[in-house]
Amino acid sequence: MREEQWPIPVFDSLRGIASLAVAVSHFAQQQIAFCNVGIFGRWLPQLGAWGVTVFFVLSGFCIHGAYLQDRKIKPGARYNWMGYLRRRFLRIYPGMFVALVLSAIVGLFWTTGLIRNPNWRGFFGHLFLFSNFDTENCYGINAVLWSTIVECYFYLLYPVVVFGMSRFGCKRTLLTVTALSWGYFLFVTVNTPAGDLRLMWQMTFPALWWKWCLGVGLAELHFADSQSPTRSLLSRPLALFIVLLTSFGACLFNDVHVTANLLRFLLPIVVAVGVHGLSTARIQWLETSLCRWIGRVSYSIYLFHPIVLVGFSVISLGSWWWDLPLFLFVAIAAGAAGYYLVEAPAMSSMAAKRIAAQPMKACP
Repeated sequence: MREEQWPIPVFDSLRGIASLAVAVSHFAQQQIAFCNVGIFGRWLPQLGAWGVTVFFVLSGFCIHGAYLQDRKIKPGARYNWMGYLRRRFLRIYPGMFVALVLSAIVGLFWTTGLIRNPNWRGFFGHLFLFSNFDTENCYGINAVLWSTIVECYFYLLYPVVVFGMSRFGCKRTLLTVTALSWGYFLFVTVNTPAGDLRLMWQMTFPALWWKWCLGVGLAELHFADSQSPTRSLLSRPLALFIVLLTSFGACLFNDVHVTANLLRFLLPIVVAVGVHGLSTARIQWLETSLCRWIGRVSYSIYLFHPIVLVGFSVISLGSWWWDLPLFLFVAIAAGAAGYYLVEAPAMSSMAAKRIAAQPMKACP
C-alpha cells in the first residue's frame, strides 16, 4: 500500500458532509412544517440517520486504520493501549463536556426537540456515560449526545475486537460481533413492549456495535492492498454517486416499519460500500482545503448545532429558505469555535505529553 493513502484526506470532507447532513435533518424536523410530506419530506429527516451511520463506519475505519498503521511502522512492538485510551478521551470527552454544560444552561431558559430542561440525574448520566440506559434522560439536555456516548463504548470495546481478531481471525471475529449485535437487537425487540423503553434498548451500543465494526473490516481490506475489480469499480465517481442515491432508498417507502428496518440494517452496509470505494477514489472537490476544514471542525458542529438551532426557534427571518443557509453558517462558526477553543487545545496537550515522554536524542 502506498504511504500517502493514510491518512485518507477525503474522509475529513466526508465527516464534514455528514455533520452538515445531521444539522440539516434536525433543522427540517424543528423548523419546516411540511417535512413529512412527500418523498422530499421523508428524505430530509433521513439525512440524520445517514450522517450518524457515516460517523460510526468512519470511526471504526479510522481507529483500526491507525492501529494497523502503527503495527506496520512498529512490527512486533507492544501496542500502547493506555496511550490509545488517553487519546480517545481527549479527542471526544472535552467537547462533549462543554456541549453538555452549555446545553444545560440554555435548557434552563429555552427548549426545543433537541435541547430540553436539564436535571441532575440526566446531567450526571451524560457525564459518566450511563444516560443511554435511562429512558427519561437518554435524549435529554442535548439529544445528539446519545451517539457520542455510544461512541465512547465502542472505543472501550475496541481492544476486545483486536484481541478477538488476533486470536480467532478477522472474519470470524467480525461475524461474531455482527451476530451478537443483531441477536441483541432481536431479543430486545421481541421481549420489550413498543415504546420509549424498546427504542432506548435498540439504540444502545450492543445493538449498534456491528455498524462500527463494519469500518474495522473496511480498514482490514484497505491495508490488505487488494486491488480487486470491485474496488476499482467502486472508486469511480459515477459508481459512488449511485451508491449515495441507494443509501437514501428508504425514503421511497411509506411504511414506517419498513423504512426503520432499512435504515437500521441496509443503510450501514450501503454506506460501508461507499466508504470502501471512496478510500481509493480521487474526487478533487472533496479534497479542497475548505471541505477538509469543515471536516476538521465537524465534531463540534455536531455537538453545538442543537444549541444554535434554539436561536432559530426563537428568532426567524420568516422563511426557511433564508433560515437554513444562515443556520448552517452559524453552526459552522460554532463548530470552529468549539474546535479551536476546546478540541485543539485538548489534542495539543496530548501531543505535548507524547513528545515530552520521548527520550532525548544526543546532539551530533
